Amino acid sequence: MNWIKQYKWAMVFGLIALMYVELAVVGVSKAYTPVPYSDMWTGYLGFYEAVRQGDLGAWWGQHNEHRIVLSRMLFWLDIAVFGGQSWFLLVVNYALVCCTTGLFYLFLRGLLGEKHDRELRWVLFGACVAVLFAWSQEENLTWGFQSQLFLAQLLPLAAFYFMHRSVAVEARSGRYFLLAVLCGIAAVGSMINGVLVLPLMLVYSLWMRMGAAKSVVLFVLAALCVCGYFYGHVSPVDRVPVVQLLGVMPLAVGRYVLTFFGGLFFYMGLPWVGVATSLWLAFAGGVMFVVLALTAMCRCLRSLDARHASLYVALLVYVLYFVSSVLGGFVGRASFDVAQAVNSHHQTSVLVAWAVMLVLCVPTLSRVFKTHPLRVCAPLLVLVLALLPIQLRALEGRGEQLFQQKRGALALALNIRDAEAIRPLSADGRIFEIAKEAVGHQRSVFANDGMRGAAALLGQLDAPKTSMNQCQLAFDNMSAVWPQEGSEQAYVRIMGWAFQLPTKEVPTIVHVLDEQRRVVGYGLTGQPRPDVAAKVNIQSKQSGFVVYLMADHVGKNLIFRGLNPDCETVIGANWAQAPVPNPAPVAVGVNDVGDNTSTNNGTPSAALPYTVLDQAHAMSLRHQVVKQRTIVSSDWMGKDSYSLFTGEVFLPNLVVTGSYDAEQKDAATGTLTLHLKKGSKVWYRSDSETNKQKIIVQGETTFSDDAPFARNWVMLNFNHPDLKHEFDVSFVDTADGVGEWSAIGVRK
Repeated sequence: MNWIKQYKWAMVFGLIALMYVELAVVGVSKAYTPVPYSDMWTGYLGFYEAVRQGDLGAWWGQHNEHRIVLSRMLFWLDIAVFGGQSWFLLVVNYALVCCTTGLFYLFLRGLLGEKHDRELRWVLFGACVAVLFAWSQEENLTWGFQSQLFLAQLLPLAAFYFMHRSVAVEARSGRYFLLAVLCGIAAVGSMINGVLVLPLMLVYSLWMRMGAAKSVVLFVLAALCVCGYFYGHVSPVDRVPVVQLLGVMPLAVGRYVLTFFGGLFFYMGLPWVGVATSLWLAFAGGVMFVVLALTAMCRCLRSLDARHASLYVALLVYVLYFVSSVLGGFVGRASFDVAQAVNSHHQTSVLVAWAVMLVLCVPTLSRVFKTHPLRVCAPLLVLVLALLPIQLRALEGRGEQLFQQKRGALALALNIRDAEAIRPLSADGRIFEIAKEAVGHQRSVFANDGMRGAAALLGQLDAPKTSMNQCQLAFDNMSAVWPQEGSEQAYVRIMGWAFQLPTKEVPTIVHVLDEQRRVVGYGLTGQPRPDVAAKVNIQSKQSGFVVYLMADHVGKNLIFRGLNPDCETVIGANWAQAPVPNPAPVAVGVNDVGDNTSTNNGTPSAALPYTVLDQAHAMSLRHQVVKQRTIVSSDWMGKDSYSLFTGEVFLPNLVVTGSYDAEQKDAATGTLTLHLKKGSKVWYRSDSETNKQKIIVQGETTFSDDAPFARNWVMLNFNHPDLKHEFDVSFVDTADGVGEWSAIGVRK
């Protein structure tokens, strides 16, 4: 048992690393869905369709400012070979993280290769593994579209490692140099910051005096790749040169960059001290990152001929790559909402940079570890375990989010323009055409059971009754949605739950039949319903369903049929007492405003008490917004999440009250009530993509509906002709999930 005592710290960090990896794997399994999300519609399915139709330029075309050639190879492989189910892309993401951890082991072995350094090597490697699999980057780990973010760290790190090996191993210098060059060229096909790799390899060759021939080769390749990359390149319209930003707002740029560098510490502090304090922790971490980097650079400059100099320089050049990427890739398009600097999307590069910084500290850590191991391991253990609360979030269920995505995919499969359902998938209006092609070719999620051939079933005769089991069910709400494109057939969306009590199972597919057993409605189950599970049966916890029903069958005798397992229930004509209103006009993907959004000509929707005006149309009316005294009661103790992050306000003299507070965050709920007059205007904002934020005109059952989704501030103009001269309107937050908050803005 002597080896246990000898390597006790290595075992501790090894077990922690293993736990972090397992939690990350569990997290992605809980978050997995075959439904494409956000950029995957255009950059994944849209790209594949373009290539299939012979557009070879799609391989090199821009995605935003990037040319994601390597990721597109993976996208093509996923669709062509694996059916577009996305699991292959998630496996690749984790394989890329594993390759990155392997590189860190090689760096540590090069620095701590002696037998007496073995325990420290494994301690630091365990810490690196835990950091590289940290759940702070969950957006990248759980999204198949993000392979380019992992490649944009792995390939530069590999290129600089092989440059080091080209210097350190003279007998194989040419071979390692070739590998470095190949990684440098490949990095160009990852993201736009990949064009920095070859120029930085040239800097490395000059720094380490690798010889004129290699420097000339790197210079020529760097020039060719940079010129080739930017030939025909179109910069995003919101891009601002960094030099210009530094001249106008140097303090804002500095704060944003330093907070970005210290993003790791934001997630360490978030579970304990809240958002605002965690942002300052990130800022302090960024300052520490800069100090450590400058210290390491000075040490390398003083000892260029020292042992391991080529390895330390390789790591320092990666730090230069990271800093340059932040300045060039993020600052130029940032709005300086400092909360954006710690977005999960950015954390992969931050985690790798901090792991590099840990390896750069090896000389100091090694010296202290030889005499006082505890002085090294205890602080490192505290830092690694500080990420554990965030890592444990990987265990949280995502049933509601996954169901909402499945609901949106079903609407697309049926070619129904249900903006509320489709909005969580993408705000890009091209999603309808892309989905139509994917449905026609049974591609991606549309090849799966429940989606495949769903539209063709509508209007067809269903199978004769085969089951005597009855479905226990209830309808919760019904909403009108847009008809199919090119069709006059209107639909309603019905939400509810269904359960087969005899077998204690939830049917997976729902058919709604008319009296002749024609399919007039189609739906899927899977929504979490803890309320049903508490009152009916624990097995009914996923019994919630969405059904799209032909609107002309509302109020008629129907048959509700569940499949897998089979059950049937006859529904009498009195199941829908009220007439179904016409759907309100919806602006999808315009200014991040959706659902219940009326046109900007001042005419209110027939179904809503207000008109929604985006900022472009609302700014001229901002002086007409009601004042703070119109708030008659409020359970809301916070603001909108963006104001809470930054401390900034949208407009001068604007008072923001919201249901997102510093302590409970999204979990806060409650009601805010205003006393208004007809024509009153209120600023409104919400991050909710569900139907759990409500706006209710008191005493008017006609005017009670889901609040609009508005990621940016919009103006609500309560100008419906049927409104009373004076009335109370309540903004109700009923949910505690992620993004479930609303906020209003009034004048002081």
